[in-house]
Amino acid sequence: MTGDRTAGSGRGKPAVLIVDDEFLLAYDLTEEVEAAGYGVVGPAHSVASALDLIEAERTDCAILDVNLGKETSYPIAEELAARGIPFTFITGYEIRQLDASFREAPLLCKPVQTHALHAKLQEMLSGT
Repeated sequence: MTGDRTAGSGRGKPAVLIVDDEFLLAYDLTEEVEAAGYGVVGPAHSVASALDLIEAERTDCAILDVNLGKETSYPIAEELAARGIPFTFITGYEIRQLDASFREAPLLCKPVQTHALHAKLQEMLSGT
């Protein structure tokens, strides 16, 4: 990966925001999302950078790692929900370990399986 990518490189494709603080995981997710035919916004590695991208770039859905080092992606999820943008958390946590207000949110467990990621992207982007 040669730096942050944005939806501008995938004009016309659905734009997926990727938020993960671990470089290799973010890289792998970016590759998987692009291989599935979607554009990538980011990846963002912090709450601040993700919120900046949401403000600056078209975002159709998002994949959010829950734990971002010393912060969580909950503020990002709140902003996405306020804008009506679907998101899915990815985490090694169990659903009961999530903040109570997000226990009903879609969740993929790490390590994320390719077929599960593709199905979740399709689900988010089709509105089902």
